[in-house]
Amino acid sequence: MPLLDYQLEELRKRFDLGDAAARLPFVREAAKIIARSGSALTRQEYSGRLTGMIGRLSEEWYPGEPHRAMQARLALAQEVERLLRQDRMSARPSMPAMTAPVMAREAPKSSRVRAEEYLLRAALSEDGWAERIAGRLAPEQFSGPCHRLAERLLGNNESDGTTLAERAEAIRGDPELAETVSGLLLQEVPITDEDVERHVLAVERAWKDGRKRSCSGRTARVSLGRATRRRRS
Repeated sequence: MPLLDYQLEELRKRFDLGDAAARLPFVREAAKIIARSGSALTRQEYSGRLTGMIGRLSEEWYPGEPHRAMQARLALAQEVERLLRQDRMSARPSMPAMTAPVMAREAPKSSRVRAEEYLLRAALSEDGWAERIAGRLAPEQFSGPCHRLAERLLGNNESDGTTLAERAEAIRGDPELAETVSGLLLQEVPITDEDVERHVLAVERAWKDGRKRSCSGRTARVSLGRATRRRRS
């Protein structure tokens, strides 16, 4: 399922659209999600889908009252257009509204972990980004919880012959990874080519720095051992 379809479906589950008070908040949240997508064509396509859905729902909300249904449809569609005209970055909340509760309770993440999560979300969202990231980074360059997911998605696939798209689909459907994947895909931070490149470089630098520190530590231990042996002799 494409990222926006997934986000909008999860969003719809959170609102009782039979309650008139929930309709405008739902439309506003949906429009914000669409406005923050990376592609103008994608925003146009999904705004059309949302407007069509509003039209169908309006008829269900006011059966036998076409005038009220039309008013509701026009009012909500106008709100969609207003939000989509706004700068999609200006309304970014300090705490993403769609972030899964388990993510919100976690301690602040390091810049490396945030970069790794961003790249994994991009790789799970679009095949082109998955191929780009797999061409630049190896699974061992990801740390902690991200390493397992990176190994499943970006590891060597010559043995089983699966494509990155097939791997991403399998991971999204894996119940053992459902919480992790959901936490990534429900983040609202928009994915762009520029940010993918920036985060790839950040992970590369962090991995190289970690290797340097590890090598320096081994060198220091070897030097200390040699000095100790000389003193004993």
